[in-house]
Amino acid sequence: MGGAGQGGAQLVELALVLGQLGLVFGEGVAGLTARSDGFLYRLDEIRYKLRGGTVVGFAIYGWRLAHFRHLTSYEKFLTAFGSPDQTRKDTEGGKFMGYTAYYWGARKQVQWDDWDRRIILINLGDFEGNTGP
Repeated sequence: MGGAGQGGAQLVELALVLGQLGLVFGEGVAGLTARSDGFLYRLDEIRYKLRGGTVVGFAIYGWRLAHFRHLTSYEKFLTAFGSPDQTRKDTEGGKFMGYTAYYWGARKQVQWDDWDRRIILINLGDFEGNTGP
């Protein structure tokens, strides 16, 4: 994750990411992407968060989380990841869906789906809630 004054390195990093996607853009599109804010979605279920063209975080989801498939209960999840700094109960339409666990020191959040009994998303880096209250 780059800091200020590393514009050239950021462009190289972004070019590598775009190259991994197999995308070929004209210089104008790549230049616009390199200065943008938002998300860059990859086909292999990794999402990069960009701010001013700098990668400030990334998310892992889908089949990339197969490594954690042995965590089939919230208790096993807590044993593997440790006690979070904060936990939010996730609901939809008044129904309990699972938890989002925040680990501030690691700047990490992990979403547990209680219905499917599995981790469904890991956000690392500069995402809302990852640095504490």
